[in-house]
Amino acid sequence: MFAKIAAAALAVALVAGASVSTASQAEAKGGAFVAGLVGGAIIGGALASQAYAPGYYAPGYYAPAPVYAPTCYKVWAYDSWGNPYKTKVCN
Repeated sequence: MFAKIAAAALAVALVAGASVSTASQAEAKGGAFVAGLVGGAIIGGALASQAYAPGYYAPGYYAPAPVYAPTCYKVWAYDSWGNPYKTKVCN
């Protein structure tokens, strides 16, 4: 069991070390940052403005029937010795 934990910890350490050692500073040269923003806005706008599609619900879709809460009221009941007590009855 300890060998599996040690191997997993070593793998995580190697991956973390490799990613830290190969990272370089990001630079935006020649307007690439602004071009990326504009391109993202254009693509996002094109995706967001797709024509209306009915999707899962066909035009003949009807709303489900309304759900009504049960009506509850209290009634007198009797135990096996004849003692009365109140209990709730719901329809």
